[in-house]
Amino acid sequence: MPLETLRKSTTETAASSTTAPALFQNNFQMMTESIPQLVWRSGPDGVIDYLSEQWYAFTGVSRPRLFRMVSLNEDWRSVIHADDVEAFVASWIRSVNTGTAFEAECRIHRAGNGHCWHLCRAIAVRDKAGQILSWFGTSTYVDRERREREDMATVGRAKDQFLARLSHELRVPLTPALMLIDELESDKALPPHLLEIVQVLHRNILLEVRLVSDLMDMSAATHGKLPLHREPLDLSDIVRKAMEFCRGDFAAKSIRVTIAMDAAPSIVIGDSVQLQQVIWNLLKNAAKFTPEGGRVEIGSADADEVLVRLWVRDNGSGIAPEMLTRIFAPFEQGTATAAQRFGGLGLGLAIARTIVELHQGSLFGLSDGVGQGATFVLELPKLPHLRTPESSMPAETEPPRP
Repeated sequence: MPLETLRKSTTETAASSTTAPALFQNNFQMMTESIPQLVWRSGPDGVIDYLSEQWYAFTGVSRPRLFRMVSLNEDWRSVIHADDVEAFVASWIRSVNTGTAFEAECRIHRAGNGHCWHLCRAIAVRDKAGQILSWFGTSTYVDRERREREDMATVGRAKDQFLARLSHELRVPLTPALMLIDELESDKALPPHLLEIVQVLHRNILLEVRLVSDLMDMSAATHGKLPLHREPLDLSDIVRKAMEFCRGDFAAKSIRVTIAMDAAPSIVIGDSVQLQQVIWNLLKNAAKFTPEGGRVEIGSADADEVLVRLWVRDNGSGIAPEMLTRIFAPFEQGTATAAQRFGGLGLGLAIARTIVELHQGSLFGLSDGVGQGATFVLELPKLPHLRTPESSMPAETEPPRP
């Protein structure tokens, strides 16, 4: 039974039983003993005056001792884990003093079986004038769920440490290899057939460097160590710079790019390099998943007085509805067919969303389904009182020429 429902029922019973306190107490006990939670009640001052049978059975503490409880600081130490009791008591006292709902997770002693995690909640029962008559609380067993979360967090930390070490070890041998390839590629005496081979090696090493960089960025973002150098930025300038890096990708597939930056020129506060990486990633994805001769639209608008909205829309392969949230998870590449066809580690969108959230923004995807194209929407807070000159970015471009 939900806690609010029980509170309402308790309040109504109390209001209708002022002339029959014994009947009220009997009804109250029947309600509290019929639910699996450990139930407790206190007066308006926070002193416990009732504990349910489930409480006694779970803790194994004798009834007389608990009925003499007058101080949470002293008495609850015998049933709440030593590492949790201080925070529990502080939160409870704060609720009693302010009248706000109480909620805390703590480990409660279980007779003969150590301590188990419980979610403890309490709400005030008030009279018609709003005065607190009592507090009604429950403690719900959440030990299994809590330990599963802790196990998942441990596995996640181990994975992050492994990826950080792996990316470092992979990058060390790539650096001298890239330097040697650069040197060979600049050798004027190199025969054409060997130059072609060197250029293939160069492209593949650069791809490996990009993958390793993604691993390192993901590891840094996960650990909150992604450096951000915040400064006032014109979002149109960021789009323009990212577009220069992707122009060749669109030209190679004769993709028509339309740019319509309709947002009022405004400034956002952010890291130029990191935001450029976000937009670069969205443009690279659009180029990757849009067919030969397809279309890509880059646009912006004022979402409201606080946010500026930027989107990248394509008429490419689209996204299945169930994948729209999953594609932002690390290493998520959609279907196995897409992973084999387009390659990569599936880290780009995960890194992009992390960067955007570090800028107090949001990034999400939209699609009508497979084969229906996709739109990725970026929203960032702006400084409404700081304006930049009108953007000189062209409204529409032909397929870029290589």
